[in-house]
Formats: sequence, structure tokens, C-alpha cells
Amino acid sequence: MQPLHETTFFTAVISLSFLLAGGTFITLFYINAPYGRHIRQGWGPRVPDRLGWLVMESPSALLFAWLFLLGDAPKSLPLFVFLGMWEAHYFHRAFIYPFSIADGRKFMPVLVSQISSQNGYCSSTEREVHAKQRSRRH
Repeated sequence: MQPLHETTFFTAVISLSFLLAGGTFITLFYINAPYGRHIRQGWGPRVPDRLGWLVMESPSALLFAWLFLLGDAPKSLPLFVFLGMWEAHYFHRAFIYPFSIADGRKFMPVLVSQISSQNGYCSSTEREVHAKQRSRRH
């Protein structure tokens, strides 16, 4: 069995993301997203909201930085500026905001963390995939 090529995997994840986004957009007209004040049974395991925010947002901060810094695509000052902006945003969401929540007695489903991991992967890998495609063409 041949290993899955990175571009094929990336394209599949992006396609799945768009498919899920369309379905989610339509679904949210009829139901409330199951976290915060709308938390309810039936959405899988739940964790305290502080831990949930940490689990949900830390993959976008950590995965993006890791894939960006270890990737083969050329790096430039503007890309490092955008990396800094991304990291400032997601570092705050993952490691500062959860501990500033006044009421730490709410819960959220663990399921939401998958979307943030997918976001971090797609956002950082896009540069790598397109850089490799451009280098093959030249």
C-alpha cells in the first residue's frame, strides 16, 4: 500500500472542511451550537469550559507554529509578521482567555477541538503545499 501523498491528504481535509462548513451553516439556523449557555446532552463527552477552550484553541496556536517553523517553504519577514499575528490571536484564545472566564462552572463538548486542529493544520500546510507545487512547475 502506497503512503498517502501530502497534497492528496490536504485536498481531502480542505474538501471535508467546506462540506462540513456548508452543513454547519444550514444546521445552525435550526439548532444552537452546543457550548456556553446552549450546552446540552447528546454531543459527546464534556469538559469544563476552561479546559475546553484550552483543548479547542491550543492546536491552532501550537500546530500552526510547529508546521510553519519546520516546513520547507521559504520564509520571509511578511510571513513572520503574519505568524506573529496568528500566534498572538490564538495564544490569547488558548492560554489567556480561558483563565479569565469569570464563571468556570460551564461545560463544552470535546468534539469542538477537532475543528480547531483542522484549522491549524490547513492554515499552516497550505503554504507548504503551494510552495512545493510552485517549485515543481519551475
